[in-house]
Amino acid sequence: MWANIEEFYLEVDAKIYCLKLNGGLERLEWVRPLLEDGGVQKIVHNYNFALVLLARQEIKLNGVMGDTMLLGYVNDPSV
Repeated sequence: MWANIEEFYLEVDAKIYCLKLNGGLERLEWVRPLLEDGGVQKIVHNYNFALVLLARQEIKLNGVMGDTMLLGYVNDPSV
Protein backbone atom coordinates (compact mmCIF):
# COMPACT_ATOMS: atom_id res chain seq x y z
CA MET A 1 0.00 0.00 0.00
CA TRP A 2 1.34 3.41 -0.98
CA ALA A 3 0.17 6.93 -0.40
CA ASN A 4 -0.61 9.41 -3.12
CA ILE A 5 0.55 12.99 -3.33
CA GLU A 6 -2.40 15.14 -2.24
CA GLU A 7 -0.77 18.47 -1.42
CA PHE A 8 2.53 20.12 -2.04
CA TYR A 9 3.92 22.95 0.10
CA LEU A 10 6.52 25.48 -0.99
CA GLU A 11 8.09 28.26 1.03
CA VAL A 12 9.34 31.21 -0.98
CA ASP A 13 10.55 34.45 0.62
CA ALA A 14 9.03 33.47 3.99
CA LYS A 15 5.62 32.82 2.42
CA ILE A 16 4.15 29.31 2.35
CA TYR A 17 2.15 28.19 -0.66
CA CYS A 18 -0.03 25.08 -0.80
CA LEU A 19 -0.61 23.36 -4.12
CA LYS A 20 -3.62 21.02 -3.75
CA LEU A 21 -3.63 18.33 -6.41
CA ASN A 22 -7.29 17.36 -5.91
CA GLY A 23 -6.75 13.89 -7.31
CA GLY A 24 -5.05 15.14 -10.48
CA LEU A 25 -1.31 15.20 -10.96
CA GLU A 26 -1.26 17.77 -13.76
CA ARG A 27 -0.48 20.55 -11.28
CA LEU A 28 2.62 18.67 -10.21
CA GLU A 29 4.02 19.55 -13.64
CA TRP A 30 4.00 23.21 -12.55
CA VAL A 31 6.72 22.49 -9.97
CA ARG A 32 8.63 19.79 -11.88
CA PRO A 33 11.31 22.24 -13.15
CA LEU A 34 11.85 23.54 -9.62
CA LEU A 35 12.07 20.04 -8.11
CA GLU A 36 14.47 18.76 -10.74
CA ASP A 37 16.74 21.85 -10.68
CA GLY A 38 19.78 20.93 -8.60
CA GLY A 39 20.73 24.61 -8.42
CA VAL A 40 17.67 25.36 -6.29
CA GLN A 41 18.37 24.33 -2.71
CA LYS A 42 15.59 22.42 -0.99
CA ILE A 43 14.84 21.22 2.51
CA VAL A 44 12.27 18.42 2.68
CA HIS A 45 10.47 16.41 5.34
CA ASN A 46 10.87 12.63 5.04
CA TYR A 47 13.17 12.72 2.02
CA ASN A 48 13.06 9.00 1.24
CA PHE A 49 9.26 8.94 1.17
CA ALA A 50 9.13 12.08 -1.00
CA LEU A 51 11.75 10.58 -3.31
CA VAL A 52 9.66 7.44 -3.87
CA LEU A 53 6.37 9.31 -4.38
CA LEU A 54 7.93 11.71 -6.88
CA ALA A 55 9.78 8.90 -8.67
CA ARG A 56 6.41 7.21 -9.25
CA GLN A 57 5.55 10.35 -11.26
CA GLU A 58 8.95 10.26 -13.02
CA ILE A 59 10.10 13.40 -11.21
CA LYS A 60 13.70 13.54 -9.98
CA LEU A 61 14.19 15.44 -6.73
CA ASN A 62 17.53 17.25 -6.95
CA GLY A 63 19.25 19.88 -4.81
CA VAL A 64 18.11 18.58 -1.43
CA MET A 65 20.19 20.12 1.34
CA GLY A 66 18.46 18.57 4.35
CA ASP A 67 15.65 16.46 5.74
CA THR A 68 13.75 17.91 8.71
CA MET A 69 12.59 14.48 9.87
CA LEU A 70 16.15 13.13 9.93
CA LEU A 71 17.49 16.28 11.58
CA GLY A 72 14.78 16.03 14.25
CA TYR A 73 15.87 12.48 15.02
CA VAL A 74 19.54 13.47 15.18
CA ASN A 75 18.64 16.33 17.51
CA ASP A 76 16.54 14.16 19.86
CA PRO A 77 16.17 10.43 19.09
CA SER A 78 13.71 9.94 21.97
CA VAL A 79 10.97 11.97 20.27
